[in-house]
Amino acid sequence: MLLSAHGGNQPALDAAVAELGASLPRAVTVCAPRGDVGPSPGTYSGAWLTSVMLALRPDLVDLAHASPDLARELETATATRGQAHIERFTASVVASVRPAGSP
Repeated sequence: MLLSAHGGNQPALDAAVAELGASLPRAVTVCAPRGDVGPSPGTYSGAWLTSVMLALRPDLVDLAHASPDLARELETATATRGQAHIERFTASVVASVRPAGSP
């Protein structure tokens, strides 16, 4: 499974899936599911990603150094929101790769 939360990476992931799928045995499944980031993920490095980072690695987040154009959006970033984003994204990926009818 190739996975990215950045939609701009999808064309490269799709190309890699095609190439790997053609070169690996038929018993191997290659996929690049699109996780659900919700209805308004914000801008790149905005509230969605910052919230996720606050949930996973808050030591890497320094809001004081955010660019002025992101400062207002980042006011809504929290670790609690990040945890909810992670759960939504993960559940959608699992649902998209789980065979129909399996638990």
